[in-house]
Amino acid sequence: PSTASATFITNITNVTYATPAGELATASALFALGATVSDTHIQIIKNITLTESLAVFGETLLGATAIAGGIDIDGTVHIGANGIESFGDTLYIQRSKLASLDIMDGTLVVTNLGNVFVNGNLMVSGVLAADSSQFGRILVKGTDGATVASIDQTGAAQFAGNLAVGGSASVAGDLAVSGRFGLGSANSGTVAPKEGLAEAVVTNFTAGSPTYAVSVVPSWNTTTWVTDKTLTSFTIHFGSPAPVGATADWVRLDAVQTL
Repeated sequence: PSTASATFITNITNVTYATPAGELATASALFALGATVSDTHIQIIKNITLTESLAVFGETLLGATAIAGGIDIDGTVHIGANGIESFGDTLYIQRSKLASLDIMDGTLVVTNLGNVFVNGNLMVSGVLAADSSQFGRILVKGTDGATVASIDQTGAAQFAGNLAVGGSASVAGDLAVSGRFGLGSANSGTVAPKEGLAEAVVTNFTAGSPTYAVSVVPSWNTTTWVTDKTLTSFTIHFGSPAPVGATADWVRLDAVQTL
């Protein structure tokens, strides 16, 4: 059989490494962006526009950032143009209570102690309730910081000033008045019967029902009783005719449904 001899090439010098096309394209792109490359970082000094998705799995440090769309955080919180939403769980703000929460430059402030300050009007369309075991008092402060009204956990209320009720007021228990107790012209007044007459008609009021009660105090020694009660008038009778200058004070109280 024939025998092939081996030929060896030795002393090869000046071999140039051919950079792959992909590496050349990457280097060219980084150069075009003004990038500075080190062993651990790539610094780019020009703007970058990405038309596809970008996935970053490490920590990211951003400066001033403008985002055209929404942000999903950890798959549970979404921040978008319509607000902040939480998916499937409570949305917590300042959950660790390390500092106070200030909304709209002091309009609503919640301290880390649980105190709430509202710098404006507070309107409640539902029920304003408090746990009876934790409820102390509701205090209303005046301009000088003094308490002008309070309501405690038993329902007792105290007012430092006048109390005006435009509608009906029902009292289930006792009503104690240490000062003056006044009634409007529809519920009290004075009538002046003519001399020698034994009756007087009272008008100029509107009652809720004709079952109201009337109390009369005449200025002379006589008896009184009331008849002809309607929604707008009643008649006071006197046991003896009225003398000269006689008057009779009257008080009318409507019968209302108790609590």
